Amino acid sequence: ISGNYCVVGAFTDNNECTTPTADFGSAYIFKRNKKGEWKELIKLTQPTEQLEDGFGFSVSISGCYVAVGAPSAEPDCTDCTTANFGAVFIYEIDKDDNVTLIKTLGDSDLPESLTVGARFGYIVQLSDNYLIVGAVLGDINCTNSGDAYVFERNGDGVWEKGKNLTPSILEGGGGYGSAVAISGNYCAVGGSFIDSPGSGDGIVDVFERNSVGVWNRVTTLTVPSNYDGTSVQFGNSVSLSGNYLLVGATNTDCTAANTGEVFFYSRDEGGGWTFRTALTKPDYAETQANSFFGDACAISGNFAVVGSELYDSPATDSGLAVFYQGNKD
Repeated sequence: ISGNYCVVGAFTDNNECTTPTADFGSAYIFKRNKKGEWKELIKLTQPTEQLEDGFGFSVSISGCYVAVGAPSAEPDCTDCTTANFGAVFIYEIDKDDNVTLIKTLGDSDLPESLTVGARFGYIVQLSDNYLIVGAVLGDINCTNSGDAYVFERNGDGVWEKGKNLTPSILEGGGGYGSAVAISGNYCAVGGSFIDSPGSGDGIVDVFERNSVGVWNRVTTLTVPSNYDGTSVQFGNSVSLSGNYLLVGATNTDCTAANTGEVFFYSRDEGGGWTFRTALTKPDYAETQANSFFGDACAISGNFAVVGSELYDSPATDSGLAVFYQGNKD
C-alpha cells in the first residue's frame, strides 16, 4: 500500500482460461476514493502469458511505481520451458491513472547471469527510487544459496543494472533473499535457513548505501540467545521503516513448538542495530503449537502488523493478524 493505492497479487489466477489449472497469474491495483472505498483500477497480466510463471507471486508499490514478481518466468531465454530464471515487471501510474509497463527486469539487468532455477522475483519491495529483489535459489555466490539485488532509478527515469548484495555466510540452500526490505539508504536481507548459530536458525544482513551508491553490509543479525527452538528460521520475514527493523522467526518455541516470534531492532546514533524487544503476542497466541507467528510482518513509523498464517482463530488454520502501536520512546 502507498498513499491511496494498493496492489494485490494473484499468482494462481487462470485469467478466465477454460482450463481451471492454467495458472497464468495476475496483479490488481486498487485506488481509494474520497469516500474511503477501495475500487479496482486495473488488472495486470504478464505481457506474454506463460503457464505457471508465477506472475503476481510478489508485489510492491511506492508512489507511482508498481513492481510485480514472476519467479518462474524466462524473459531473456528463448525456447525455455523449465528454466525458472525469474523476472520483475515495473509499472508506472500517471496522473490520469493510466498504468504503463516501463521495464522488465531479467538476466540482462544483472551484474552476473542468473542460473537455472534462480527464482529472481521471489520477493520484491519498492522504496521511492529503489527496488530490492530476492532470487531465493540463485547460485552467484554458492549453489542454491540465494541472492538479492538492489536497483536504482536514476535522474533520467531509467532503472539501472542491479547490484548484488553479498551474503555474510555462503551456504547452499540457505534461503538468502527469501525475505527483503528497503527503506531510504538501508536494506535488509533474510537467509532463514542459514546455519547460524545453529542448524537452520537463520540470519539477517543489513546494508547501508554510501554517498557514491555502494551498498555495504554493516551488520549481521542472528536470533537473540535467550529464545528457544530448533531451526528457528530467523529472517523468515523482515520489514524496515526508517530506523526501525522487524525480523520474524517462525519456529521459535516459547510455550509450545513453533509458536514464533517477531524481534524489534532500532538503529542507534552510532549506526548500529540494537535488539530492543520481542513483540508481545496475545495470550491466546502464546500456546498454540505450529501457529508460526511472524511469517509476515510490516512496520511503518510507530505502527506494525504481524501475521500468523496457521493460527486457529476462529477456525483451524484460519490465521491471525496482530496490530501494534509504539510509543515515542
